[in-house]
Amino acid sequence: MTENEDTFRRAIELNPHDAPAYYNLGLLLAQEPARVSEAEAAYRKAIELDPGNTRYIYRLALLLHENLHHLKEAEIAYRQAIALAPDDPYFYGGLISLLVQQSRQADALPFSEKMRALLSASENWYGLATLDAILGNTEAAIEYLRQAAREANFDPQWARNDPDLSSIRDDPRFDEIVGAP
Repeated sequence: MTENEDTFRRAIELNPHDAPAYYNLGLLLAQEPARVSEAEAAYRKAIELDPGNTRYIYRLALLLHENLHHLKEAEIAYRQAIALAPDDPYFYGGLISLLVQQSRQADALPFSEKMRALLSASENWYGLATLDAILGNTEAAIEYLRQAAREANFDPQWARNDPDLSSIRDDPRFDEIVGAP
């Protein structure tokens, strides 16, 4: 048990209704592949204690999708997060990715249109790059990434590791934009 894990478990012991402690414990446990089931349980407890917290729901959806491959449950959780926060573009990407992976592009289309509108309105170039990368629109993804890289808050390290950009990572322009690893 790490020091952080011990801290979260002590917080839960002192207050069994501390949803953030369960959520943070879940984040920590999810980093270890052998402990993703424990992470799922921690996320579910956080959601039980704070059912309207979209961040908790979305994180559970990601875990179900990317780590546990429980796609039906992940889809339900993604849709729940979107229903609770329809104007937050952050929650759309996972569902779009899941639908595209299942060759359900027609189902992904209304979500991608909504996400694109939200990201365009805020000039979120990085978000648009990830959306187009997920959708397989390489040229658009590269151009949006190029725009994002001009911004002060651009994180090349994150871009190199962001799973949403995996489809464009082998393009030589990707390294030109984010720098060589």
